[in-house]
Amino acid sequence: WTKGGKTGRPTSENSASRGSIFSRGTLVVCNVSLVGQWTDEAKSKLKDPGLICSYHGTNREKNATILAKNAIVVTTYATLASDAFYHKNKSNSTRYCPPCEKIRWWR
Repeated sequence: WTKGGKTGRPTSENSASRGSIFSRGTLVVCNVSLVGQWTDEAKSKLKDPGLICSYHGTNREKNATILAKNAIVVTTYATLASDAFYHKNKSNSTRYCPPCEKIRWWR
């Protein structure tokens, strides 16, 4: 995936800034009670159900490059808030950017 002849991938996962990774995927942000429903519905509609990712819980994939390869990523408001505030405070880097913010989602 390129834009203007330049690749959207950073040289290092840790150096990625907001919107630096381009994705043709969709980020769905919903209430925690709807994560399972969104995931199941999307899996039933897509030809390749392996392209659906639930970005929720303690064992979620935090590598933005891997997340960007999915067609649909389903997450919650609380998860995004946790990434933005809690993990920012725990990070040693002053340039911390949460995984979902590193990706420029198609929609």
